[in-house]
Amino acid sequence: MPLKTPRRTKIMKGTLLFYLCLSLPLAIMAQIPVTDVATNASVGMVNSQLTSMNIQLKVVNKNLVRLINLMEKNNNDTSKSRKILKEELEAKKEAPAYVTGSTDVAMTIELKSKILEAYRSSKNTVQKLEYLQRRETQEFLGFAAQAILETKICSSNAMKS
Repeated sequence: MPLKTPRRTKIMKGTLLFYLCLSLPLAIMAQIPVTDVATNASVGMVNSQLTSMNIQLKVVNKNLVRLINLMEKNNNDTSKSRKILKEELEAKKEAPAYVTGSTDVAMTIELKSKILEAYRSSKNTVQKLEYLQRRETQEFLGFAAQAILETKICSSNAMKS
């Protein structure tokens, strides 16, 4: 007995659906290796990029270490230089021992002390004299102060040379 067409179509649709349901897991499983291959390729690219970046970072790190060492060396040299310059400046502030110990300087210092002593005693004598006028006293003190000032200038010039 021949099957009716609508029923036959229905059976064919059911059979087709049945085979389709059976083949669907196969299609899904066939897709997994393709996805794995794409993922593995992507992971490989990322891995090579990370390796390249790691190499670059090692080079940068090496250069930074070298730069830090050079900066430390420069800092040490600058500190030593500053100390040497400070010592030289201090040495220039004082006259050398051979200058201060020379007979010319010793005689000048002795002369200076004698002049100051004479000035002090003359000043006291002039102030004790009652018959001198104020103008005369001021005039004497001016001349004496000028003489001491010139002696001081000569003394300091002798110390410098």
